[in-house]
Amino acid sequence: MRIYLRAAKIEDCRRLWFWRNDAEVRSNSFSGKPIQYAEHKVWFESKLNEPETVFLIGEYLDKPFGMVRLDIYKKNKAALLHISIRKAYRGRGLGSSLLAASCRKAKALGLRKIQAEILTKNKASLNIFKKNNFHISKKITNKQRKAVLVSRLLTI
Repeated sequence: MRIYLRAAKIEDCRRLWFWRNDAEVRSNSFSGKPIQYAEHKVWFESKLNEPETVFLIGEYLDKPFGMVRLDIYKKNKAALLHISIRKAYRGRGLGSSLLAASCRKAKALGLRKIQAEILTKNKASLNIFKKNNFHISKKITNKQRKAVLVSRLLTI
C-alpha cells in the first residue's frame, strides 16, 4: 500500500479538528472531552511553529487519511509519536503503513528512538505498533486511564 507523507499546513486545521473530535478518537485519547475549534486552532498553530515538532499528514490516493505528530527530544535523539486515522479509512491497513512511514521519516531526521503512549483498551493501535516492531516499555496510568508506553529503537 503506497502512502505519501507531507507536512501539515494551516489549511489542515479544521480537518484535524473534525478527526480529533470523532467519538472513537476521543474514547481512545487521554482527554476524552470534545475540543472547541478556537482552542484547537490556537494549539494547532503553535504546534506548526514549534521547532521540536514534526507534524505530518498521510495521504492515500491523493486524499488525506491520517496524521502523525512527532514531539522531538533532540538531546535523547527520540520522539513521542501521536497518530490518528480518519474514520472512513480505518480497518484498511493504512494505520500500519502510516506508522511505518513515520518511522522511516524519524530515522531520516536522525532520531534513534520513538515512543508512544497508548490506552490499553485501544487494541487496534496496540496491534499496529506491535506489527511495526514496537515493544511495551512500561505500564502507566495517565489521568486514571490505564495505558502503556511502547518503544522502538531505529537502527542506523
